[in-house]
Amino acid sequence: MARNESILKREVFHDVMMDPEYCLPFLEIVTGFWFQKVEHKEVHHDTDMLFSDQSVVLDAYVQDDDIVYDVELILMEEREEMKGILDYTSLLEKQNLFTLTEREKKRLVIVICTFDPFGADRYIYHCGTYLHAPSSEPVLTKDGFWNVFVNARGRIGDVSDEYKELMHFLVDGTAAEGTFAQKLKCKAAEADLGYGKKDAARSRNRIHQSGMDPCGCEVNSCG
Repeated sequence: MARNESILKREVFHDVMMDPEYCLPFLEIVTGFWFQKVEHKEVHHDTDMLFSDQSVVLDAYVQDDDIVYDVELILMEEREEMKGILDYTSLLEKQNLFTLTEREKKRLVIVICTFDPFGADRYIYHCGTYLHAPSSEPVLTKDGFWNVFVNARGRIGDVSDEYKELMHFLVDGTAAEGTFAQKLKCKAAEADLGYGKKDAARSRNRIHQSGMDPCGCEVNSCG
């Protein structure tokens, strides 16, 4: 299968997710929540770990509710990064005890994995602090912090068709026409070309002369 090299680059993922037009539907598909809006922000964690300067940090306001999620989005490309990401999320959880109040926000770290991080073949893994009494199901504690590990190669679990389409795109670059995954593919290809304010006009003119968008679609066919 063809592999989409653009979205799998962490810096490209970061740039695309900084655009609310793409970040908001991406969050809705992955979490199953509906959001009124997202607001990006700059946060400097008290750590020099690899992921601290490559994640996307934002406030996500849940539609028809007073809940605000303090969201951190991270793309993880290599299994060798697992220990680092677990150490990083553990550090964030400790910081959460001192920086957030239950009244204000809930903390959510979403790690997008292009491999199965825990080997159970599930689409999504929820991680947090649980209480487990004998003869009862584990209960997530109400500390306002939880992690979601998204397995782009998963096959088990109840997820939407949009979710599956999005994961197929992240794994092999395929995207059906008219889907959000196709829009994301085109945006990622554009970001990978390094569009900036100074050279955007020149780049777009070159693309239109060729008759193709950077994602391989005909010009203007992907919206």
